[in-house]
Amino acid sequence: MARPKLAFTTLILVFAVLSPVASEAIRAEDDYLRMRQVRIIDEHGFGRPIEAASLLLPVSWQAESSVRWTGDVGCPENAVHLALKAQSPDGRLGFEVFPNHVWKWADDPAAQQAAQQAMAPFGVRGCDVLPPYDAAGYLQDVFLPRWRPGSTLIDLGSVAELAQALQLEQKALAVSTGQPPWIETDFDVALALIETPRADGVDEEWLLVTVMRTMISPPAMGYGLPPLPRSYSMIALSPFAARAPKGELEKHDGLFEVIHRSFRTDPRWDAGVAQVQQNIAAMQRRGIAERSRIIAESNREIGAIIEQAYQARQAGQDRSFERQIRALRGVESWIDPLTRASVQLTSGYRGAWSNGLGDYILSDNPDFQPEQVVPGTWTPLKPDEP
Repeated sequence: MARPKLAFTTLILVFAVLSPVASEAIRAEDDYLRMRQVRIIDEHGFGRPIEAASLLLPVSWQAESSVRWTGDVGCPENAVHLALKAQSPDGRLGFEVFPNHVWKWADDPAAQQAAQQAMAPFGVRGCDVLPPYDAAGYLQDVFLPRWRPGSTLIDLGSVAELAQALQLEQKALAVSTGQPPWIETDFDVALALIETPRADGVDEEWLLVTVMRTMISPPAMGYGLPPLPRSYSMIALSPFAARAPKGELEKHDGLFEVIHRSFRTDPRWDAGVAQVQQNIAAMQRRGIAERSRIIAESNREIGAIIEQAYQARQAGQDRSFERQIRALRGVESWIDPLTRASVQLTSGYRGAWSNGLGDYILSDNPDFQPEQVVPGTWTPLKPDEP
């Protein structure tokens, strides 16, 4: 499959100043984009509501989101599913965030079989056992059949810049946590264009899939013994889809880029989920019979855990490193003076404003004055310089 044409790759690969695009969210004659911050709330995971993720959507769009705890003790990494569906008032444009998906693999066939059968005695299913796909392979063999059956793959390419940014973040994390050298992690990102038939026409969609692959190559158990077989743990990280009627997708690429780049999970929620996964893994070692007690303990302890982990992560951020990551991802960070909230936007905007109510106006016009076109009081955001 050839790399996507240039216009297709502008969604992710070209970090240029956005020009006005035709949609109800962007008015070409006024040269601005009005968005609202949508928060995805985990209502039940930790005994109290907590923000799991957030992103920017046009103010007129409707969104449905969910954080669902599956109770999947056979594959702890799949114990929580975060998802979002959003669309314009007329339903013609849409944006979707899909749940993470974890699967396992081993080079040794006997190890593969053991992984498939490990949880069977307890009456639960373990993680999927699938090959160590790169992002393009996962998208074609797993994602499309599961989430877009009946669609046609039109174009497919990689996104090296985003993969590089993720690799840098992982490298810093591995150093800070003392990850052993026989555990390696890499990233791959694929961007696809598909067509899906509908009752009155055909939709086009951009699909962005990121695969994180951890390879474990344990050393030999003793002198003169061969090394143990390599095993793999893979995760497809929150795949995205951007949808429009055929022939209209490219003219909305600026809008979809803003939405995609604004998505972020809350570090405190990430830390809490990781702790629950560790507790479930411990439960596997102790026996399924203790499931209820361990999960209950997780919920009671989680408040302090996620706050401590969040503070540790924030304190450990290297500012020059953060600048490098933002550049590779093509984003800039802004601070809302009214709420002190941090918002990440696509690079290139000359101005951004907030009304303190969760609405934002973005423009690349140096002469733009938001009060002249949108009622209300608008305060300029301040660049958050690392």
